[in-house]
Amino acid sequence: MSDENVNPFNEFKVGDSVEVLIKKFTPQEHRIALSIKDINKDA
Repeated sequence: MSDENVNPFNEFKVGDSVEVLIKKFTPQEHRIALSIKDINKDA
């Protein structure tokens, strides 16, 4: 995508298939942090 922070709601729509890297998972807070940029750097 880009090196800038972008709003994923402006880039994707419901039903899109996207590969992401799970950065952080906190089930107590019902939160998950995902990254598209980091998975593209590893490729």
